[in-house]
Amino acid sequence: MSDLLFLAHRVPFPPDRGDKIRSFHVLRYLGARMRVHLVAFADDAADLDPPAAFTDMLASCTILPRGKSQMRAGLEALATRKPVSLTAFAAPAMQAAVDRILPRVDGIYCFSGQMAQYLPDDGARVVMDFVDMDSAKFAGFADDSRGAMRWMMRREARLLGAFEREIASRVSASLFVSEAEAALFRTGGATGRILAVENGIDSTTFDPAGKVGQAGKSGQAATPPYHPGEGRGSVGKAAVTPDSPSPSTSPNWTPAFAREVKGGTPDPAAHRGQAATPSHHPGEGRGPVGKVAVTADSPSSSTSPNWTPASAGEVKSGLVIGSAQADPLIVFTGQMDYRPNIDAVTWFACDILPRIRTRHPTARFAIVGRAPTPAVQALAGDAVIVTGAVDDVRGWLAAADVCVAPLKLARGIQNKVLEAMAMARPVVASAAAAEGIDHAGTIRVAADAREFAAQVLALLEAPADAADLGRAARAQVLRRYGWDARLAPLDALFGVDGSRSPS
Repeated sequence: MSDLLFLAHRVPFPPDRGDKIRSFHVLRYLGARMRVHLVAFADDAADLDPPAAFTDMLASCTILPRGKSQMRAGLEALATRKPVSLTAFAAPAMQAAVDRILPRVDGIYCFSGQMAQYLPDDGARVVMDFVDMDSAKFAGFADDSRGAMRWMMRREARLLGAFEREIASRVSASLFVSEAEAALFRTGGATGRILAVENGIDSTTFDPAGKVGQAGKSGQAATPPYHPGEGRGSVGKAAVTPDSPSPSTSPNWTPAFAREVKGGTPDPAAHRGQAATPSHHPGEGRGPVGKVAVTADSPSSSTSPNWTPASAGEVKSGLVIGSAQADPLIVFTGQMDYRPNIDAVTWFACDILPRIRTRHPTARFAIVGRAPTPAVQALAGDAVIVTGAVDDVRGWLAAADVCVAPLKLARGIQNKVLEAMAMARPVVASAAAAEGIDHAGTIRVAADAREFAAQVLALLEAPADAADLGRAARAQVLRRYGWDARLAPLDALFGVDGSRSPS
């Protein structure tokens, strides 16, 4: 068995956001075949000391804190004529850590373009996982910006694009999360071996007939092995092994009070972006959780998109419903300090939801994701719920009548869409959000606000059709998006035996 250096711009644990989900699954896959030496940054102090369940997969583990401010990174970028994406992750201590490991390894897996600055000049044994074409993302930001910000975004797109192409020309392979991203990179002038290695989905964890869905049917609770979704619950206490279903990348926060979502009186604190008293392990740095958490052991809805409790006070996804008839619930999941997600929920709340509420005045839109910015918090009101971090996003997905992904700017494969599909939810997505996914018509795609509202209304008003669409979406995920099948091309890239599957 050979040795591999795995470079990552964020520790691949807990796998609680899009990039960390992919890096976690890649690392787990390669760790079953090679001795992996992880060298990574940590954005969060809590990630500096990952649990043994994670580090036991590794031959060695070096994690360094990343505390450089955006202002300092910007000034360094201007002074050195480099993209901010690189100066933000430039650190002598990281270079020293890489240099110590290099003599011990036979190959390198570099996750994210920010880490490519640490690669040796000889890239014959390097697989570069760009994931998305970041330079194109900044070009998109430039189109939506004005003044000095537009100049900065254009500068970033130009310099980062040149860097991406230079790296691709000297590594053994450049990977992207979808063929659309790979094709865009090629048409932009990149050379070298450019491949698509898609994301997958853990369909055992995201299963409407699993612990979350069955709890709703039986009224019983099961103890969750971990907290899937982009929440910050006590993930570190869970054992994550090659045999374990792993957490998702979706955001997950909970409302401040149990009656916040369905039929109850909204809590003023939640609408100010405040949280109730934490109900789990304060001090972990994982974000406050409300009095009633949406977790894998919470009773939750059935697989029917229009599930309704039999009587008042029954529970839906761990939230007390104050009336016998559940109001329509539309759910978006995502990291809520990420600009494309902020733009998406703002567009939906301001331009699409009012059209829906002309026919369904009690419909509510739940924005489920951690780190909501002030702009996102300002959307909260009678019609919009801004939850904050939740321990388990699956409860929110199971409770949704419709899941939406109204992103105007999206790169690669959207995990939020795959997760909703795996949970047999009917999904309405923008063309950008759907582009990288082979959904075979099992999600609805909308071009503008009017069409988006019409698609959501059609699903709300035809629950049987919505249920059929959700079941078809899950079936497509099972056929197409298993992690091991998606990552199988890595075997040939590293010349390892793929007969031993890690899951």
